[in-house]
Amino acid sequence: MQAGAFVCGSLVCQLLRCLFSRVLSSLRRGGVVIVASVPIPIRTPAMPPPAPAGTPLADLLEPATFAPPAPAPPPPTPAAILSAWSHLRSAAPSPAATLAALETLHLHRRSLRLSSAHLELLLPLLPLHPRLVSPLLATCPRLLLNYSLPFAPLPLAPRLLLLGTLATAKGSKNSTSNGTSGSPSTGNLGSDHGSDDPVVSVSRILENMERLVSGFVGSRMMRKVQVLFEVISPEKCESEGYVLFPAVMAACGGLRALRVASVRHRLDFAPKLKEAPERTICFAARRATVDERYDDDQRHVLLQCVALGLTQCGPVAPNDSVLRCVLMALLEELLPLPRLLRISVKSPDGNSAELAKNQVKQHQDSVLFKEAGPVTGVLCNQYSFADEKTKDYVETRVCEYAQELYHHLRAAVLLHQAKRNGLLAEIDKIAEAAFFMIVSFAAEVAKHRLDANSSGGFQPEVAVRILVEFSFVEHLRRLRLPEYTEAIRRAVVVNQDNAAASALFIESMPSCAELTTKPDLLTLDGTRYICYADEVQTSRILFYLRVMPTCISLIPTHLIRDKLAPVIFLYIQHSNEKITRAAHSVMVSFLSSGNDSDQDDRVALKEQLAFDYIRRSLEAYPGVTPFEGLASGVVALVRHLPAKSPAILFCIHSLVVKAKDLCTTAMIQDRSLWRSWEESTEPCKKVLDLLLRLIFLVDIQ
Repeated sequence: MQAGAFVCGSLVCQLLRCLFSRVLSSLRRGGVVIVASVPIPIRTPAMPPPAPAGTPLADLLEPATFAPPAPAPPPPTPAAILSAWSHLRSAAPSPAATLAALETLHLHRRSLRLSSAHLELLLPLLPLHPRLVSPLLATCPRLLLNYSLPFAPLPLAPRLLLLGTLATAKGSKNSTSNGTSGSPSTGNLGSDHGSDDPVVSVSRILENMERLVSGFVGSRMMRKVQVLFEVISPEKCESEGYVLFPAVMAACGGLRALRVASVRHRLDFAPKLKEAPERTICFAARRATVDERYDDDQRHVLLQCVALGLTQCGPVAPNDSVLRCVLMALLEELLPLPRLLRISVKSPDGNSAELAKNQVKQHQDSVLFKEAGPVTGVLCNQYSFADEKTKDYVETRVCEYAQELYHHLRAAVLLHQAKRNGLLAEIDKIAEAAFFMIVSFAAEVAKHRLDANSSGGFQPEVAVRILVEFSFVEHLRRLRLPEYTEAIRRAVVVNQDNAAASALFIESMPSCAELTTKPDLLTLDGTRYICYADEVQTSRILFYLRVMPTCISLIPTHLIRDKLAPVIFLYIQHSNEKITRAAHSVMVSFLSSGNDSDQDDRVALKEQLAFDYIRRSLEAYPGVTPFEGLASGVVALVRHLPAKSPAILFCIHSLVVKAKDLCTTAMIQDRSLWRSWEESTEPCKKVLDLLLRLIFLVDIQ
């Protein structure tokens, strides 16, 4: 990006030079310049060659025709400077003496160091001699922030000069004052410490353009605003070969100025006025997403500029190219967590972890990461107005991002958790932002696509896609957001009322063979992979098991036998009590469920699975199997299987054997246990109590 930063520095000056030169040239009509609404004939010399990239803004804006700078004046004599200031301080200076003094100061202005006292002398003279006084004021931009300048009576060139000076001063002030601020303001775009970052440099154009347009709007000079927007129109950008990311920032700055002015001055702008900069944004977004002529560096910067600019200018007209551009910027530039995780698992040594950690810290301090939340809002706003085809594309991309994030996070956690190298703690903030983005977008999708009155009709695959996305990021969930709860509720309602959606959901769950295989991205150096130690994968399966009871009655029998049952029996002996309880809950729901279409097959499968369920549960009791889960499973089995079922007989017999073994062990360890049997919480007592309660159920059958 260093080459991009160098190019960007030149482009900023290039855009400012082109911007203001074309404002002036566009205002000339047949050798006439509009100055203070009075046409004054002037000579129009040929345009000079472009100024160097490092030319100060004051030099570009001072001469109305952008003529080449005059030769450097001879060094000033102290006597001449002191005499000029003395004439200005006199009680009643003559007009000729005042003009001569100002010309002397103007000639040697680059050698002057003005103070607030000097400004007190110059400001009253600004309306009388704007050509001489405005360049003097432009040499001390920071002092101008404390004064109110009389812009209204000034001609165009001095007005542009002072507006540009104020914009530079305020932008510089924001860069220092907002350096530690986390507020998502316009100044914050330029507050990043990385001055070599092209986006940080170009973002100042947004501020300068906003102040320039605001000044014109405040003076009711709307024609000048139109000329500014014509300078950065798609046609001009195409014909002149402009670099697009400064033009995008200028367009966003103009839109922001119009939005603020419409509230502050209660103005209603013509729709075409706002459409002009919006066309520039759409043109740049289309180039960033479709045009393959852009190299990677320019494409990355353009994506970033479009996304960050849209957070500052307010809502724009819906456009497919803008939506795709914001999506790409969010997934690739603002929240590049999969890429950072991929770096951390590239090699088994510690270099990859340190490299990833440094990049994570650098990204967390960048303006891109700080604006991820507002850009997510822009994405949701644009998505809500998109057509069905574009919505499908965006939803698929977000789901693919969540899946990629899951695979890389799974490998990184397995590799770095035992090493305790601090990488996982560093990525936590970015992971939290990625989780918030996925949840916020899913809530927007659920609101528009899981509504009975939606234009696309009933789409069960959308509900399944939302649930699958949430399963991918379940490990990152720290708290239950309102958007998360609402999206889950809408998706589950669709699932539990639609057999096709339920079947799609169960088919999306990893198979038992996949769960017991190490990640493809990971090299364990001969260490055996243990699925119980895979926390990210366990979190995903926990999500599935929690949702499964809501739609278990609609799942076909063959899917339960081939897909769901092996997963239940794999995790029913997991050391994590949450997932163990969830596995028992799914089994209870299945034993209690019924479906008239395949009732015989379902009953046969229940009896078949009951044997394995009781065996696996009692093997891990006490210790892993929670008694509440075991008891609820046994009761469901006895209640819902046919009378005299072999599975019921096996269940009772297994409980009796387990109770006998537990009691024998307990009595050996504590011979006085039977004396305080009522108050005992020993596992043997719990199993015996369960057997006594089952007598009533079994006898009834």
